[in-house]
Amino acid sequence: MVATDYPDFEGPKQKLYLTPEWGALVGVDKNIVGNALNKAPATSLTISHIVPAGKQLYLTQFSCVGQANLAADAELNQMVIALLYDLTALTSLYWIGGNGGAMAPLSKPIVIPAGHQVDAIITNRSNHNCDLWGGFGGYEV
Repeated sequence: MVATDYPDFEGPKQKLYLTPEWGALVGVDKNIVGNALNKAPATSLTISHIVPAGKQLYLTQFSCVGQANLAADAELNQMVIALLYDLTALTSLYWIGGNGGAMAPLSKPIVIPAGHQVDAIITNRSNHNCDLWGGFGGYEV
């Protein structure tokens, strides 16, 4: 039963969503992470994900961390750079880096189409061995 002659106190039943809000409601959260211990200078960790058929991956965050493998190196700079790369399209998507790592929340999602492989390539740019961590995430719709 519906009441009539009463004001609509709830307001409109429609809402305009920003892409990240909408993705959180209908998409499947994806957080792809990895690590590698004791990586020599100028060596990398690669973290990969292939977008399933019929889906798109909306990337909303990207991060990398580097930490000295030996306590004796802890006072040195822990330089790390990371590249988000679409291997299928052979396209660099986003670079981050810094002393100890970096993170990038992406206000405008990077869209990866179905069938494409996206890689995070995290490289130790220090002059000593480092433990590397990193990842990227968002949602698949």
